[in-house]
Amino acid sequence: MCWAHLVRCDAPHDLRAYAFTLPEATQRQKADDGEPLVERAYLKFDTAALTNVNVSAATLNMRRTEAYGCGDAQSGIKAQRVTAAWTDTALTWENQPGTTTAGEAVANDTATCGAPGTMSWNLAAMAQAWASGSANHGLMLRGVDETLDGRPQYDRAFDSFNATNKPTLNVTYTLGSTPTISALQISPATSTGGTVTATSLTPQLAATVADTAGGTLTGQFEVEHDPAATGQDSGQIWAGTSPAVSSGGQATVNVPAGRLTDGWKIRWRARAANAATSSTSTWSDWQTATVDVPNPTVSAFQVTPSQVVNGVTVATNLTPALQATVTDPAAQPLRAEFELEHDPAATGQGTGQIWAGAVDNVASGAQASATVPDGKLTDGWKARWRVRAVNTASSPWSDWQNLTIDVPDAVSEPAVGALQVSPSKQVDGGTVTPTRTPALLVQVSDPAGKLLRAEAEIEHDPAATGQGTGQIWAGSADNVASGTQASVPVPAGRLTDGLKVRWRLRAVTDQSASAWSDWQQVTVDVTQPGEEPLAQTAEPVIRTDQSFSVAAWLRWDDKEGDYSVIEQRGAHQAPFRLGNTRDHGLIFTLSSADTANAVHEGVLSSVEPPVNEWFHLAGIYDAAAGTASLYLNG
Repeated sequence: MCWAHLVRCDAPHDLRAYAFTLPEATQRQKADDGEPLVERAYLKFDTAALTNVNVSAATLNMRRTEAYGCGDAQSGIKAQRVTAAWTDTALTWENQPGTTTAGEAVANDTATCGAPGTMSWNLAAMAQAWASGSANHGLMLRGVDETLDGRPQYDRAFDSFNATNKPTLNVTYTLGSTPTISALQISPATSTGGTVTATSLTPQLAATVADTAGGTLTGQFEVEHDPAATGQDSGQIWAGTSPAVSSGGQATVNVPAGRLTDGWKIRWRARAANAATSSTSTWSDWQTATVDVPNPTVSAFQVTPSQVVNGVTVATNLTPALQATVTDPAAQPLRAEFELEHDPAATGQGTGQIWAGAVDNVASGAQASATVPDGKLTDGWKARWRVRAVNTASSPWSDWQNLTIDVPDAVSEPAVGALQVSPSKQVDGGTVTPTRTPALLVQVSDPAGKLLRAEAEIEHDPAATGQGTGQIWAGSADNVASGTQASVPVPAGRLTDGLKVRWRLRAVTDQSASAWSDWQQVTVDVTQPGEEPLAQTAEPVIRTDQSFSVAAWLRWDDKEGDYSVIEQRGAHQAPFRLGNTRDHGLIFTLSSADTANAVHEGVLSSVEPPVNEWFHLAGIYDAAAGTASLYLNG
């Protein structure tokens, strides 16, 4: 600690600067000649130990040894933080360093009129400034009021650094950085009897990170094989660090694909890290989990074209489409695998497998459709088929579905198949349409190739309560070519939001009519304002059989989601899609046809989109070259 003492006298007195044993501050009447003067004192403590701490209290204590005058309520000694360097040997009145009023403190002893004792200043704000990085150039003691005329005498002297009762700066503080980790969790997961089961191969690991110093922190995570598990590998599986979050926030990471295997027993831990202070918490306790991914499922088996005759499904051509709805608990795309073989109960035909095929990248909840190639089936055969869904795990094979091949003679035998509602989606196993005027879609066929009339009926679902009963509407579509899809739109004013209805269709020629299809259930759940796309056209605006380009300026705060930025919808598929997927990043894909089993091709860039910044995304299709290109900011 060092001291300096300055005195300013009115002319003709000289300016004096000197170090001394009894530093004095403030204003007093000079005893020897009666001239007023102003005195200031400078002092400095070594505060290196306060770097990056949190100051809760700081008190400057100085032993008062002399007092001249009692002053008044406006008198006192002010402590101010010095903002520039000085030395006790070179300091003069003219070269005094600057000070700041921020954090200044005042002490006043007019009540005791300066009796010997201790004066104290609250310097908590000043000490915190030094701890937070402000340069320590010490502090200055001066009178609260340095007016020379008309003020009562007020002057104090204190023991300096070379006295017995040295000035002291007592600081109470906590260390600036103490990261902590808490609230560890893994998801998606279930917990039964204290056993945690992770139901994904790419689970999210999360923990709350905090620090007494505040600021931002990251979570550091480690995953390894459970040492208690047998029949699997050992040691570390993966380690990763989360993005930075504010103190008290949740740090999250996702285990990358390809690191975990279904059935493994693992353990994981985490710690908090503060990069600004180069400090970390201790590692958390190990958290154990078993990886058990639920199997996907298959349902809603169909053959198209077909009809049910005496309880038996009859395919009416030699290249039917085998169809089933595939569902994944984690909503991931699936592969649908089909097998077709001779019915073991049939005689006079072959035995064993006839054909096997698969469809890849089927969205969870969507219908997978695989067409039996030409030349595999023969009219009159009895066959059976089954299907399973596959991702990282496989569903069991479905039960065998019996099928008879009976290609109609060239007579009028209308048939219907592939019934759909458009637009619609599957919700909890049921069909939901977001509009009051959906279209009822059906594939109509006639072996004789005649034009057909598609007739539709809609009625209240008899199982629904709190609504009407009986028929709501009947309509039709005429002159539909055999083998094509008929669309029968429901007119406005017939359906209301929330209705549960059922509907059916049949095909009619000038000679005969098919049987009515089975009743199909649908719920009307109208898309409300705010749920619809930002913008859409009333009809297609792009000829996708010609060259075209689409582009958009985008700003996202999440790079992990599935987003369709621009698409043009068809009856079954979107002819093109510009957007992002979790698995492939930015994409620009095109559909081979507007059918349920269409192939999607194009650009799967594996490039992650920028987040929290604007970027330009453009897709270009060159019809002549048959190529698709995707451009990011280019």
